[in-house]
Amino acid sequence: MQSYREKLIQEFEARRARNYRYSLRSFARDIRMQPSQLSEIFSGKKGLSRAIAERISGTLNLSEDEKRVFCAEVEAAHARNLRSKLAAQVEISKITMTQGYVPLSSDAFSSIADWYHSAIRELIRIPGLKHDSLSIARYLKISKGMVTRALKNLMSLNLIQKDGDRYVQDHSLVATPNGMSSEATRKNHHQFLEKSIEALYSQDLNQRGFITYTFVYDKEDVPAIKAEMIQFVQTLTRKYSQKSTINQLGFLSTQLVNLSDTQKETSK
Repeated sequence: MQSYREKLIQEFEARRARNYRYSLRSFARDIRMQPSQLSEIFSGKKGLSRAIAERISGTLNLSEDEKRVFCAEVEAAHARNLRSKLAAQVEISKITMTQGYVPLSSDAFSSIADWYHSAIRELIRIPGLKHDSLSIARYLKISKGMVTRALKNLMSLNLIQKDGDRYVQDHSLVATPNGMSSEATRKNHHQFLEKSIEALYSQDLNQRGFITYTFVYDKEDVPAIKAEMIQFVQTLTRKYSQKSTINQLGFLSTQLVNLSDTQKETSK
């Protein structure tokens, strides 16, 4: 993700590309800043305040969400206390985590909660893979009937489309309503945890990776920790799943568990 500084530089360069006479002084005038101040921001010598960022964002060609991210990025970089910086990071994640995602209702997600739905949706991206139900079933080691029903469910939600004898997806990710807790989501998480346990005993080390770290933290930081987990997963999976050489299906799972109190809570 670009920093707010990189976005400013990119906007300046875009304007200068349209008009070769457009200068740093011109850009400073248009965003209502002093040229010397803008130069120091570009060089990294100085930063912005949240108030100035809010004023500048209105002069840039940004959507409402992009304006909020721009201002939060400034706050995350330059806020005077750690709590404000963490709150800004959470705000950024809440906005960006839904960009490029297909939102699903609780009922819609319930129809594709079984693990093999998301597996099929990714599997069809592997070049050369046959897209008939039997071939997919053999790959995933499930029944042909399960594959046929899953394909029907995914198509009904427009998560995949039929193109001749193949299926395609638009690379959008699936998002359930923010903070939603339901039997369907718990079922989905449980199934993938079971897959992890199976792999722990059946797969070679060169085919899997398990990393566990026990640490202490402030419970007020849980939203920020979860936000960073989301950013990590998004960054890593997008980096490696967009390569032209993809040839294997897997999943990446992260968990934050409170070891101080393992009793059931109302929200999970």
